[in-house]
Amino acid sequence: MLTGCLSLLALSPCWQPAQAQGPEQIPFRIDAGTLGPALHAYGRATGIAVMLDDRYSDRPVQAVAGSYTASAAMQRLLSGTGLLARFIGGDAVIVYAPQGASEPSAARPAAQASYGDYVARLQTEVTQVLCRQPQTRPGRYRLALQMRLDGMGQVAGLRLLDSTGDTARDQAVASALQALSFAAPPAAMPQPVLLLLVPDGPGAVTRCPSSLRTEH
Repeated sequence: MLTGCLSLLALSPCWQPAQAQGPEQIPFRIDAGTLGPALHAYGRATGIAVMLDDRYSDRPVQAVAGSYTASAAMQRLLSGTGLLARFIGGDAVIVYAPQGASEPSAARPAAQASYGDYVARLQTEVTQVLCRQPQTRPGRYRLALQMRLDGMGQVAGLRLLDSTGDTARDQAVASALQALSFAAPPAAMPQPVLLLLVPDGPGAVTRCPSSLRTEH
């Protein structure tokens, strides 16, 4: 897996179209339990897409009840989990472990492992495509995107949740990925798939295959 390029982040299946998130107070009634179901409830309350590596979905969380901003509620929800949150505009939030944190060792259910293997292959193919053009080559920009595939593996929907900071590059990324065709996804795989591109930095370096660096 290429470190720091496209990180596999399973979507907690609570996504719905979100309104722009501001400082308004939102009523929450999230029961104590584990992180996965709690993020379902959070997503339903806020309309925000929640991106979570499914290895962390069984971490225990405390109840969150009362009116809070989306940011404050997430902070309370993650208290004691060792995880952090990064909001992307008003549409999405990434829940992640800080660099150097120990990886969870619990085995994933077979279905989840199958989904993860598929998305890992998808990640590799997406990376290779973006590496082919200097304008879209990962490593210099951050981007969260959401991809929906049909039963044949064709891209049925693509949405950029954030900009790379360059409108022309945004369009080039979208055009390159919309033209892709993948192997058929596993049946009942949660969709859309969400992928995160991050810029190079300490512990995060994108390595495009050398054979893909010469196209202009």
